[in-house]
Amino acid sequence: MVNVNDILQNQQFLDWYFRTSPETVSDWEQILNNHPEWRSAVEEAIEWLQNLQLKEKSIAQAQVEASYSRLQQSLDGLTDSKVVNMRTRAMRWWMASAAAIILAVAGIWMVNGTKSNSIQTQYGEVSAKVLPDGSEVTLNAHTSISYGKGWQEGKEREVWLKGEAYFHVKKTPQKSRFIVHTDRFDIIVTGTQFNVINRDGKTSVLLNEGSVTIKGKDGKEIKMLPGDYVEMKDNAPEKAVIPNVNAVTAWKDKKMLFDSTTIQVVAKMIEDTYGVTVQIEPSASTKTFSGIMQNDNLDILLEALKETADLKIEKTDHTIIIK
Repeated sequence: MVNVNDILQNQQFLDWYFRTSPETVSDWEQILNNHPEWRSAVEEAIEWLQNLQLKEKSIAQAQVEASYSRLQQSLDGLTDSKVVNMRTRAMRWWMASAAAIILAVAGIWMVNGTKSNSIQTQYGEVSAKVLPDGSEVTLNAHTSISYGKGWQEGKEREVWLKGEAYFHVKKTPQKSRFIVHTDRFDIIVTGTQFNVINRDGKTSVLLNEGSVTIKGKDGKEIKMLPGDYVEMKDNAPEKAVIPNVNAVTAWKDKKMLFDSTTIQVVAKMIEDTYGVTVQIEPSASTKTFSGIMQNDNLDILLEALKETADLKIEKTDHTIIIK
């Protein structure tokens, strides 16, 4: 279910609200026509922006003018009146207000005129988002996706992924393609659910529902059915067998699922999730793990690992030593 926070973080809504161009207005109105169930959340978002109270702050003049300049470039067409005489008292107040708004909603709307949107998560964070077409994506820790503005019915929907994400792609009336670009191959779908990893030289796809086509850089294609798993091997995507499919997507529930998993693999999972360095001493190098462990707190996870495999673990701010 889309809520007001989702709307406030939607670049197309913000472009529409601030009237960045006639095209953005048309794009968002088309989205609303396709998703009438969003209207309540949209109305709340509009009210929030309209009632945004500007706190009195001491803002450097250079910062005010820079903020105003960026805002003016992005909001051409917002008003029919041409802005002149920036030194008047009224204009100084308007500029300060504009700068304050920019500072208040920092992180929600980046006023930069780029042609793509981006969503990212920090280490230790899992976040679910709704894309402009109503498709849903859940991002694992330290992951980012970017996608073009102005998705329109009948046109391809393209996403670029760095990290790991789970997609639930919505079918469109015209069955427009949804394409996930990774470093080593593309994933082409119309409506389906699948998990993608694209980090540290590893690229893989697990298909849960529907069908997808993997297209390598050399143009070769692999058709996937539910349950299929594809990963890069010898510079080409190939189907492979994995012992436990559920272990691949356990991260969505903030868990790690182990099935005779080596300590080396566990260490890499911890590094990817929490942004720390894990060192394994020879005495622990043969340890394996089985079971399900909670993965929303690093200290609790380390305690569980210690109890499971009778390990000694030392932790500093950025390094973990497993003995």
